Amino acid sequence: MNWFNRLRRIQSVPSTGAAPVQGQVLAGLTGQFADAGVEDSERLARRAAAAGLEPDHIKTTATARYIIFRAHDADRAKRFLLDDLIVDKRLTYFIVETPEGNWGTDIDGLFLENLLPWQRDVDAAEYTAPIITVPSVGNPSGGFISASKGTVDNYTVELECGRCQTHWWDGIRYRDLTAVRCPACRSRNRVDSHDYVVTHYLAPSPEESPVNSSPYDPATQPAPLTGAEIAEPGKIGQRLVDLLESTFDSTAETTRAQHDLRMDRDYLDTKLASGEPLDTWLCAHAEVRAIGFHLDRVGGITLMRHVHDTLNPAEHRSAVVLVSYLWHRIGQWRD
Repeated sequence: MNWFNRLRRIQSVPSTGAAPVQGQVLAGLTGQFADAGVEDSERLARRAAAAGLEPDHIKTTATARYIIFRAHDADRAKRFLLDDLIVDKRLTYFIVETPEGNWGTDIDGLFLENLLPWQRDVDAAEYTAPIITVPSVGNPSGGFISASKGTVDNYTVELECGRCQTHWWDGIRYRDLTAVRCPACRSRNRVDSHDYVVTHYLAPSPEESPVNSSPYDPATQPAPLTGAEIAEPGKIGQRLVDLLESTFDSTAETTRAQHDLRMDRDYLDTKLASGEPLDTWLCAHAEVRAIGFHLDRVGGITLMRHVHDTLNPAEHRSAVVLVSYLWHRIGQWRD
C-alpha cells in the first residue's frame, strides 16, 4: 500500500520532460547502489534503470540491511535480480516492490517475500504449468527448505507456461497447489508441487544419544585442523571449497533422500557425535560442519568469519553459500 501511495504522489507532480526524470532516476539508483557498497554502481544502475527500477530507500536493522527499489514490471525486475545482481554478503537483501509482490535477492538467490491472495485461487487457472527447476542450497535455494519448515509461505521455481511454453521464475506453495500468471501471455496456470519433498531428520533425544556426546558439540575426527592450518585461514577456506566442489560433480549419483539428509544440520551433528564411520556421500558436508565446530572452539565467531571471508564468491559462489548454510547454529554463526 505504501508503494502505491508513493506512486500516486509521484504521478501528481507535473512532468518536466522525460530526459531530466530519467537522469534523476539514474542518479538515484547510482547513489543507492553506492551506499549499499556495490562495486561499479553506475554500471549496475544503468542496468537497473533499463529494467524499469526506481530508487527508494535503504533500511538497516541490528542484524540485516535492506536495499529497496520499486518497479512497475515484476518480470523485468526478476530478470535484473537473477542476471545482473550478485549478493556475496549474508543478511543483505535487495528488494524490488512491484504490483505483483515484493521480489528480492540475497546470498541464497531470488525470493518472493509473500504470495499474493489470488495465488491461492487455483480454480481460476486455465492451464497447468510444469515445474522445470527446483533449486537447492548451493544452487541457490530460493527458500525451498524454509518453505518446507513453514517459516515462509513460498519458494521460487522455474516454470513453463501451459499455454505458450514461456519459462519464468515464480513463487509457489510447498506441497500444495498455487496459481501463477505467465508474464508473456498473461494466462493463469496451476502449479502442483506435491511431488517435491524435503526429508527432515529429527535428532535423537539426550537419552538416545551416545554417552558423553551432544548433537551440538560433535567430535571433529573427520576434520582435524593443525595449528599451522589455523594460522592460515586461506588454506582452510580452500579446503572447504575443495570439499564441497567435489560433491557438485557427483550430485547425479546422490539420491534425493541422501541429498536432503546431507543438507540437514541436525543429522550431520548426530552422525558426527556418534563417532561412527561416515558414508561417502555424507563425508564432505559433515567435514565442513566439523571444521566449523573446530574453528568456533579455537577462535569463536571472529575466526569463523575470518575463514569465511577468504572465500571468493565470484569464483566459488555455490560453495560460499553452502559453507554459511552448513555452519548455521555453530556458536554465534547464523546463516
